[in-house]
Amino acid sequence: DAINSLKRSVALCPEKDVLSIASHMAIHLRRVDVSLPWLQQLTALEPSDAAAWHNLGTARCSVGQLRDSIPAFQRSLKIRPNSLSTIVQAIQAFRLI
Repeated sequence: DAINSLKRSVALCPEKDVLSIASHMAIHLRRVDVSLPWLQQLTALEPSDAAAWHNLGTARCSVGQLRDSIPAFQRSLKIRPNSLSTIVQAIQAFRLI
């Protein structure tokens, strides 16, 4: 199936582009749980990637990890402080805690 194909792709080539595409595809397939470790790897490889941090925060919110989402949103906002979507996501996570 698609998720297993994504897992094989990441296992063969755990690089930035593959991790980014695989995590997006997993989220699109409603498998946020599968995307989380890939987003964590991606932020470790590319700590200055604001979108990766935003996506990690959003994914954590989606699986109920609200407290863990806040640092990801904060990291994203340090890189891209005017990101309205990240600001809104962070506020929503704070309100739900």
